[in-house]
Amino acid sequence: MKKFTFSKGTFTLLFLVFLWNIKSSGQCQFPNPIPVYLQTFGAGTRPAVSPLTIYQVPELIYTGTGNMDPEKIYTITPTSNLHSNPNAWWTVSDHTGNPNGLMMLVNDREPAGVTYRDRLHSSVLGQSNLYNFSAWVMNILKPGVCTASGNNPDIIINLTVDYKAAGVWTNLVTSTTFTYPSPVAAPDWKNINVNFTTPAGPYDSVRFNVNNASVVLCGNDYVLDDIRITGCVNNISLPVHLMSFTANYRNGFTTLNWEVDNEVNFSHYEIERKSTAAASFNSIAMQALSGGTGKSTYQHSDNISNLSDETLLYRLKMVDLDGSFKYSNVLMVRKDQKTISGISVSPNPVTSGDVPVIRFQSSANNAVVTLRIVDWNGRTILKQETKVSEGVNSIPVNNIQKLQPGIYVLQVSNGAEMITSKLSVVR
Repeated sequence: MKKFTFSKGTFTLLFLVFLWNIKSSGQCQFPNPIPVYLQTFGAGTRPAVSPLTIYQVPELIYTGTGNMDPEKIYTITPTSNLHSNPNAWWTVSDHTGNPNGLMMLVNDREPAGVTYRDRLHSSVLGQSNLYNFSAWVMNILKPGVCTASGNNPDIIINLTVDYKAAGVWTNLVTSTTFTYPSPVAAPDWKNINVNFTTPAGPYDSVRFNVNNASVVLCGNDYVLDDIRITGCVNNISLPVHLMSFTANYRNGFTTLNWEVDNEVNFSHYEIERKSTAAASFNSIAMQALSGGTGKSTYQHSDNISNLSDETLLYRLKMVDLDGSFKYSNVLMVRKDQKTISGISVSPNPVTSGDVPVIRFQSSANNAVVTLRIVDWNGRTILKQETKVSEGVNSIPVNNIQKLQPGIYVLQVSNGAEMITSKLSVVR
């Protein structure tokens, strides 16, 4: 555990200005930055339902408690106010700005290593394509912390991108190392980013890393949010302004929705699909223009109930009147993907006066779920409906005092899926 010391009297901090917009070869323009990957960590309250995967955080240990004092740990939280020393960290909220928005809070130290990692398959990114990898980071150490000899209150971060081919990982790009000094006044979010071009030849996947690059004591206490990979459009005008493009799977159908603007001198859309095993995309439908002016919305439903593939990829081909065209980003749909998961209830057992709270993860926003408490004879004793948001949801169970002592089954259903947990009531 690091020891914090605070110097007496006044002191002076020297501020350096760093360039946070680092570019590799090629200029990256974003007339319509729809990310192919976005990690916002969702929304919810403490504690988070579950940690990130070991692959995403290979060198840090997850904690779901309110104590973030130990080293080499992280948590997913809507607030950074989790240190026992109130003079150590600034209290901040997430960068995304959603209600109860979550972020990754890190208490790291030497040796240097990976703070966050994930990867995308080559079928999503393609070959010889230019992308931008970015993340938002904030130093939460207050001035006067880490003043002992050999300590450093700054956070030192870099970004790396690797690709895997023939079973071997090879570095594509390493960003400049970013040093973010401990601030005098209120802290602010800084964007760090780097461009990379996918390999021209066959490869399996691309791995992107946010790294703690410090080799000193103290420091490296920070929050991380809104990690994204965005395709770059370079000196080519899109035939139409694609504002959003989403895909959702349910009950054997993939529903594609997109919103556009500026359909000037524009011809049509083609919906293309491929399995992860296929060599190329195939056109499955054509969508004519709606004929309106200004913004337009479209929807296409694809029946995939008879397909054996568990994972499918979709993209839009946007075709101009002169035959020129541009592709959208690629969306992945998994048949086995759950929209609700990770149920827990607390307190459990429930005693007199308790109001149990159900926590679970939802990948859908503004969806309606039904909560039921069922006895061992299958009878529904309590029922309530509520709307949920994307991320972690915390829902209090009403009228729990009506239950007799015993064991019950708690069910959360969205009409297509159900997750369950046992609930014990004692008096």
